[in-house]
Amino acid sequence: MDKPPVRFQNLETSVKEAFFDVWQAFEPLHHHQMIVRQIPLRRSTMRAQPVFNGSFWIPPLRSYRIDVSDRTLIHKDVLTKNLPLDVLRGWFAHELGHVMDYRNRSGLHLLWFGLSYVMSDYYRQGAEKKADMYAVEMGFAAELMMTKKYILEHADLSEHYKRKILKYYLGPDELEQMLILKEEEGTAPLPD
Repeated sequence: MDKPPVRFQNLETSVKEAFFDVWQAFEPLHHHQMIVRQIPLRRSTMRAQPVFNGSFWIPPLRSYRIDVSDRTLIHKDVLTKNLPLDVLRGWFAHELGHVMDYRNRSGLHLLWFGLSYVMSDYYRQGAEKKADMYAVEMGFAAELMMTKKYILEHADLSEHYKRKILKYYLGPDELEQMLILKEEEGTAPLPD
């Protein structure tokens, strides 16, 4: 018997539904098992990673995990389940953008990716922007823009965290330029 494509652990119904809505649009990922779980995270609100098991080495068989914190880093009193729906969908689209980036990489390339992500600001910036670009390509530009604005305009967010977001991720201006280009050319360009 095949494993279910999406398995949830400890998530509120609203968060499950938001993820599932976004996941449905990411058809290239439908043959990969996804585990979406709520766990305490210290440095992020969400993160996407391949599952390190025997199938890690075989890209078509690889499984992925998306970890969701119960609270946002924006403000400890903001529960993830209480985020506006489109903000939550934009966040999930970004995380699934990472999975799109991971899916064709070899196991060794993923290990190199992880090391480079941790060690190099330049590499991290490229990886985060590429995930945003995949989210746009899959039709979640509006939700991604709402997520960016929510993060950057939230009054309780430190200036340090805002600078970090603008450094590593597509900012609202870059996203707007990308949307204009997408409309003109009919597609969103992905980085090499």
